[in-house]
Amino acid sequence: CPLLSSLNLNSCNNITDAGVIALGQGGCPLLSSLNLIGCNKITDAGVIALCQGGCSKLFSLNLTGCYQITDAVKSLYTR
Repeated sequence: CPLLSSLNLNSCNNITDAGVIALGQGGCPLLSSLNLIGCNKITDAGVIALCQGGCSKLFSLNLTGCYQITDAVKSLYTR
């Protein structure tokens, strides 16, 4: 989805680090907004890989209710 700019995965319980990492590996270079509210299988590793990957335009990342993600990572990558 090279033209995707916004993605809402609110409460998608099957989303894992692998899915989030795939977004960051060049699949969505125009992604600017990502909602991951309640995606409990995502960890710090997935968020870091996403943000350091190919989503350079990512401006809004919502990690509310992602309990495996530490506050340190949330403070680095959420706005």
